Amino acid sequence: MPTAVSAETAARIPHLGDRPAGLESLGWKGRAAEWIALASLHSGAFTRAQYAAFAGTEHPEVLWRFLGPLVERDTATKESWGDLGLGPAPGGKPQVGVWRIKSREIYRALGVEHIRHRREAAPAVLLRRVLSLDYVVDHLDMPWLPTEHEKVEAFESLGIDRGVLPRRVYRGRAGGGRARFFPDKHRIALGEGQATFVYADADEATAKGLGSWGNDYRLLWSALRERRHRVAVVVVSRTHKWLTRAERVLARWQRGGGKPAAAVAERRRIEEAIEEVDSAVLAEYGGVNGALARLDELDEMAAAPATEGGGWIDTGAIWFSRRLCAS
Repeated sequence: MPTAVSAETAARIPHLGDRPAGLESLGWKGRAAEWIALASLHSGAFTRAQYAAFAGTEHPEVLWRFLGPLVERDTATKESWGDLGLGPAPGGKPQVGVWRIKSREIYRALGVEHIRHRREAAPAVLLRRVLSLDYVVDHLDMPWLPTEHEKVEAFESLGIDRGVLPRRVYRGRAGGGRARFFPDKHRIALGEGQATFVYADADEATAKGLGSWGNDYRLLWSALRERRHRVAVVVVSRTHKWLTRAERVLARWQRGGGKPAAAVAERRRIEEAIEEVDSAVLAEYGGVNGALARLDELDEMAAAPATEGGGWIDTGAIWFSRRLCAS
């Protein structure tokens, strides 16, 4: 029998499922449990304004009834935007608070004990997380896939091979490596007939990072469209100027063009073979030198012309974060 918390959550925030109910044993219930689950899964950190938007109130006493105990119970730490080095502060106020959920028990109760959100992160990474959460707060009803496992499982259920999923191999001290999928940790929602990919801009100087991210996802987008799933990309930023630049990139992706998909797939295969010292794949190119020579050939390959209806994605949109903008 679902608890009252999980029943309400299922209606308002479907992707959380019964997770908030798992926090009851730690003393968190109702909307407080929902928020802790949401923030922990999507960011690990949040601002007062984000929680206020979720709670639907700006009343200081109401907000502090939740925010105060977070620190008192050692569930979270409160640090200032300026001390975390996150760049221009919301409203130009460097002392804006950032709550970071650090309790291992919280993440364990949510079934994500080893998620990296509870660990220290570089300012750019933390800013992306908080920006991503800001978008999720305004789109709670979307079918989000908050964890690596859920993303991999969802795409595999569509018959998509793991080989086309973005991944990175991390090597341990004892040698060998472990593949982690979707290492960028950007938000993804997958519903009936549509997949939405959210890219959060961490005050980047150019659109190079966005372009590289698009190349990493291009094979997955192609696989989805082959299965009649529409692909939507949303770029989130707190800077209007950067969003204008992103709009041009999204327009190109909708038109298509660039390197052929087969070339993108071959490049990924060669790069992974070199990184993982896969002798079988490298032998196909006559060894490492031959593989490197093929990479040069792929780099020099002419781009395919852009054509209407032949794009990488179906729709592209931008979203401005008013809660986190500096002015």
